[in-house]
Amino acid sequence: MLNFLSNIPSRFLLFAGRDNLPDSISSCHVCQQIAVAPTDIMRRGYGIRIKTLGHAPMLLRMSRPRIRTIPLINFQHILMAGLIFPMLLLSACTPSAETDIDPARELTVEAPKGHAAGEPMTITAELPGVPDETIGRLTLLGSYGVWLYEGEFAKEKVVFNVPSSDMEHAGFVTAVVKVDGMTTRERFEIIPGEAVEPLTPLVGPRTITANGKSWSIAAVIPFDKFANPIVDGSTATFRIFHPGNVLETFRTDTRHLVAWLRVNSKTQAGKTFITAQVGDAFGKETELLEMADWPVPFTMTNEPEVVVADGKQLTQVRTSRIVDQFGNVMPDGTLVQFIVTDEDGFKRILPSKTVDGFAHLPLQAPLRPTRFTVVATVFAIESEPLVVNFSPGPAIGAFPLDMAEGDGRYDGYMTFTAGPLLGERDQYIPDGTPVLFRLVHETGKVVEEEVVSDDGYALFAERQALLLAGSYTVQAYVGTGEGRLTFEYGR
Repeated sequence: MLNFLSNIPSRFLLFAGRDNLPDSISSCHVCQQIAVAPTDIMRRGYGIRIKTLGHAPMLLRMSRPRIRTIPLINFQHILMAGLIFPMLLLSACTPSAETDIDPARELTVEAPKGHAAGEPMTITAELPGVPDETIGRLTLLGSYGVWLYEGEFAKEKVVFNVPSSDMEHAGFVTAVVKVDGMTTRERFEIIPGEAVEPLTPLVGPRTITANGKSWSIAAVIPFDKFANPIVDGSTATFRIFHPGNVLETFRTDTRHLVAWLRVNSKTQAGKTFITAQVGDAFGKETELLEMADWPVPFTMTNEPEVVVADGKQLTQVRTSRIVDQFGNVMPDGTLVQFIVTDEDGFKRILPSKTVDGFAHLPLQAPLRPTRFTVVATVFAIESEPLVVNFSPGPAIGAFPLDMAEGDGRYDGYMTFTAGPLLGERDQYIPDGTPVLFRLVHETGKVVEEEVVSDDGYALFAERQALLLAGSYTVQAYVGTGEGRLTFEYGR
């Protein structure tokens, strides 16, 4: 029988718990070394090699599935096991008269169930009958790592002093104490401290519509001085300052590290300021923009209303103040598109942006009398149409037209001078205004030339060598103004 046991391969391992063994084995010193003491070993997954050590064979009950094998054996090993197990079942273990460890001894650990973060901690282990100076080992298993400590027993106790630097991380910690082959565990919690400053409310989205329906989220994550999130259920106070001096105060509790609430908009646009307080901790304010809603229809005007079609003058098209249904002004920089349509149906889209709720468009006069229809759009909201008329002009009525034989730089030319060319307010027409001269011979031959005005006058020069003998009629046209004269040449 002993030979069979000594020939069991070392790879054939058995796992067993104390409750699987009969009393005869529990009192056996050798069997305790093999199967009884490994109560903790079995729980941690260690294997036990079966050796007889010159002792009588063991008796194992196999009525429970807690005896497992590691299948690292071949057919020969299975055959050997089939011969050995029946012999083990028929054998009895002779109790030993002497034991080194009393099974009645119990290793106990004393640790506080809740401990403040950052405070030193004392953990005491007690084992009756353990000799003085026996080494006890403490292992702390936490979410942030593992800490190892050693201590010597004195009067059946060992005290482990855990420094404050190892107690800074909040959460659950398992204390594992090992002494003389025995192991025990105790679980405790490191509790975070009070919230510290600064508290910074997190807000998102940062822009909402001031229509009384939109909302944003304000949240704060309070930490203690060791960067631990404070305990759930701590009260956070939010103060919300809306535009128009509207103050709201809300209190909520932290849940899953965060205290948060919904911030509902009001109907006045502007900046909303949000602050948070937890205990005696405060912080900076966070801004939330409440913006104007979609605009309501608006109107337009132009100044001046009477514009001369001279290709030079400008008229300023201006919208009324663009607001939403609550009277909130559109923010500066809001895009406004002006759609300009002429009498021929040709369209132009000219962009502009709002300043203080108004949008402006400088519209240049065409070269001929006409009218434009202007419509402005903001976010698909259209204004009422505006009709801009460009009247004939710029000169009004008849103006003088003089002729002279040129000299100096115009030597060899006949010069014709129109002016003064006056506008509707008896002012010089703008420089660069086109002026059309027509030189008509009695035979019907026509010479046309377009020049531009300068300081209220326009000058046209024609080479004398090109002129035919006979009677000429000279005409000059500027807007509704006209000048005329006749002369004889070469007779």
